[in-house]
Amino acid sequence: MRRVMSWLAVSLVAVGLATASEAGYAPYKLVGEVAGAVPDLAAKVEAAVGGAGFQVVGKYSPGDAPDAQMVVICTHPMVLQAIAQTGNNTGFAAGIRVGLWKNEAGKVEISYENPEYIHRAYFGKKAIPQLAATVTKRLAAALATVAGGNMDKGFGGDIKGSKLPRYHYMVGMQRFDDVVKAGKFSSFQEAVSTIDANLAAGKGGNKLVYKIQIPGKEVVDYGVAMDHEGKYLSIIGTKHIAAQPYDLLVVGNKAVVLHGRYRIALHWPELTMTTFTKIITTPGNIADSMKAICEK
Repeated sequence: MRRVMSWLAVSLVAVGLATASEAGYAPYKLVGEVAGAVPDLAAKVEAAVGGAGFQVVGKYSPGDAPDAQMVVICTHPMVLQAIAQTGNNTGFAAGIRVGLWKNEAGKVEISYENPEYIHRAYFGKKAIPQLAATVTKRLAAALATVAGGNMDKGFGGDIKGSKLPRYHYMVGMQRFDDVVKAGKFSSFQEAVSTIDANLAAGKGGNKLVYKIQIPGKEVVDYGVAMDHEGKYLSIIGTKHIAAQPYDLLVVGNKAVVLHGRYRIALHWPELTMTTFTKIITTPGNIADSMKAICEK
């Protein structure tokens, strides 16, 4: 009996140590703080990532405040290939976001949405950790040439890798698979042409930031600037600017969007419930914006 109890005690300690040592991931990484104008630094970021094998697909200022904040969006062939091979709704991971945000000291913080965090959340059990690590390393190295070094400082939260595939803010709130259906069309071609036309016309106050076609697949990831995003960002924090823009994903003849109560929580996991209640209408507003883009 003593041997059994001893074995059980050792096992419990081992499990505890394994759990304690499990890697946690931050939604964002701070590369550095730089003096300079946001638009000028954004141009340098574009050149740096473009020279490192990334494809720049878009750039914009959430809330239309280019002197204070901008986001440069890029993608990488390794990421697109993984999406093409995995399928489902992994296309939401196509855009890789780099944020530039002027802090209270007047310095511009260069940060990025952490590919290792997003990859685990969106690919789930089919995640390829080495791929995400490689893309992250290359992105950080490119941005370090603009920032004059890499602080490599995670911020915005810390979620265990094993928790990210099934992440939700709390019991009863949505997960990755709980998408909002924004539109259904007769074909993939009709879906893309309808959305392209509506974004070009600024329907519902929405504008195109980027469009990424997954090679060889009927999958397109749209980055959309919404006219109301500045309002909710001012409440939950613009330091996390690399969370923007919001995505609309076309898969075959359907268009879907991540539920606001999932995506906002994933990108702001440290939000208190009090703050969440201040943006209680935001998930619905986001869904309405994306559905407007899909109207025929």
